[in-house]
Amino acid sequence: RLPTGIKNVAAGLPSSPGDIHAQDRRDLAAIMMKGSTDFLHGSDLDRSVLKQTEQILKGAPDGTYKQGWELSANPALKDMLSAAGRDHWAVHDLVAGADGKSPNNEYISNLLRHHWDDGGAAAGTLLHGLAPVANDTTQLGAATRAGETVHAFDQYIGSHGKEFTSMTALEPKDHWHGDGPVYRTNEMFGKADPELVRALSEANTPFLDDMMGHNLDHSRGFTPLDDRTDANMPHTRDLLGILESDPEAAKTLHAAIDQDRLGYHKQFTDSIASHNTPDVDALNAASRLQGLDDVASSMSHAQQGALDHARALEIYNDKSAAYDALKTAGSSIPGVNSVINDLGNIPGGDAMLKDMLVGKQPEEQVVPHIPVNSGGATQYQIAQQLFQQGYGDRNLFPNGFPTYQDYVNDQGVLRSTVQRYLGSEIASDLNGAENTYQSTLPHQPPKFGS
Repeated sequence: RLPTGIKNVAAGLPSSPGDIHAQDRRDLAAIMMKGSTDFLHGSDLDRSVLKQTEQILKGAPDGTYKQGWELSANPALKDMLSAAGRDHWAVHDLVAGADGKSPNNEYISNLLRHHWDDGGAAAGTLLHGLAPVANDTTQLGAATRAGETVHAFDQYIGSHGKEFTSMTALEPKDHWHGDGPVYRTNEMFGKADPELVRALSEANTPFLDDMMGHNLDHSRGFTPLDDRTDANMPHTRDLLGILESDPEAAKTLHAAIDQDRLGYHKQFTDSIASHNTPDVDALNAASRLQGLDDVASSMSHAQQGALDHARALEIYNDKSAAYDALKTAGSSIPGVNSVINDLGNIPGGDAMLKDMLVGKQPEEQVVPHIPVNSGGATQYQIAQQLFQQGYGDRNLFPNGFPTYQDYVNDQGVLRSTVQRYLGSEIASDLNGAENTYQSTLPHQPPKFGS
């Protein structure tokens, strides 16, 4: 039972012109932070406090000094979000609607585009903890709400990409000059609010396969942002490009995309080895996801400067770091860890995986364009997995499956043997997947919102 004074603060919306009773709200948030997280299941208190943040984020009432009002409101707003934002159910109903299909776009816009002085850390609280519950089959309701919450944020970002290329951030108070607050303008989302972008990226990691319309795990509640008949998938592309504007967030997304691509390849090879209908959709989903990530990375870097060799090298280094992180941390996608371990135990396996997932390091003299990955490493990986599973005429390789280095150095005979081992139907499927990849790639990065 809450004392009457606290209940009054929780129930009252901050509507007094020029005064939101900031200290009272900060005191209430401090008390909430001391409470057990066991009670964070859509409580009336959490809903009331989040409703207050919605009102504050709408801005200063008419007739008040806007900047002064915002500066006085910010500390309370951050504390309120940090306290009530831990309640996934209450956040879901505010952001996605109680039905999960009615996104509160005004709130989402105001939250994401607010002038934060903490890199968006407090706002990111609304997304913390969603990724771990997304695949929890013992909490289907919570998993569904996680997917619907992330989808609500994503559909807004993906549909308003241009807005997030020119953001304004407030410097922390100890960085202000003698004449008042200091703002940074015209920044990409990841530069203005890196903590919020990192929270969004982490929350998205279970749903990248859902974006492709081909689920690899038990996530639910997230529907694709685009019609797959549009090869460019502009909303998904813009979302990834905006979130990849922070290097740490980009690393998180690249690692998740890497594991999904390997998961899709495993679904494809398992379907063939089991003598079922080849899961060509999984193979195409891997290529589509790879292409969208390549375009999104290039868009993000091109927005921040010319897509020259230095930028291309940054993209390569981002993806290399993500690949290293995946190898270290492992994958949550069924079967992917065994694929990584098996390939790591064969000569050249690590180099092959890096060529497939990261691509070749860009050369200095190459004309600026979106970096394009070759399908050769993918063909080798698919063939090697099938060989491991006992598929096809293994007598074509009496000395065992060739090393990746031999495959790369071959002038034609070995590659021809690998193609003969795969057979015309699988080779055709791989060519189709390569076409899917290429169809996502314009020569030059498009503009956000195009």
